[in-house]
This record gives sequence, C-alpha cells and structure tokens, in this order.
Amino acid sequence: MSNEKENICFDEDERIVNSIYNYIIEEKLLPNETLCNWTRSFDRVLEIEDRITKFKAKRNVRNFIRSLYFRMIHLNENKDISDEIVKLDKKLNPYWQ
Repeated sequence: MSNEKENICFDEDERIVNSIYNYIIEEKLLPNETLCNWTRSFDRVLEIEDRITKFKAKRNVRNFIRSLYFRMIHLNENKDISDEIVKLDKKLNPYWQ
C-alpha cells in the first residue's frame, strides 16, 4: 500500500475496525439502525468529482467495510449491519455493475 495521505495504510482499516467493533458495536452504544445508516452514508464517496480522489476514497472505504464485514461474520454478529455492508460494497465495486 501507499503511504500517501489520501490512502489508508499499514492496516489502519483493521485498527479502526477494532475500535469501532470493540467500543461501539460490541458494547451496543448505538442502535443497529444508526449503525446501518452510518454504513450507508459511506456511499457519499461516489459524489466526489475528481477521478483520482474518488478512486482512492472508494478503495479506502471498500477496504474498511470489508474489514468490518469479516470481523462481524467471524463473530456471528449483527446481520443487519453485515447486509448493509454488502449492499455498499456492491455500489462501490465497479465490477458488480
């Protein structure tokens, strides 16, 4: 991975997921609907006009949501959020279209 400032690097997505999962999802600090809405909000990267910036943002979001998805699947957690992650991944992945 690159160390450019626009890119998540060095497993940063895994560290972020660890914090989100351990302190928000597992502790149930937010209702599932709020977490699903938050997950859906990442599709805003599709509105970025600059092609290179959009590409980098989509890649970062996809890496992050995939890390979150697999964390939740391995722990058999929250199907609602997992389903939203799959929908978002399909939106962001040009090969699904």
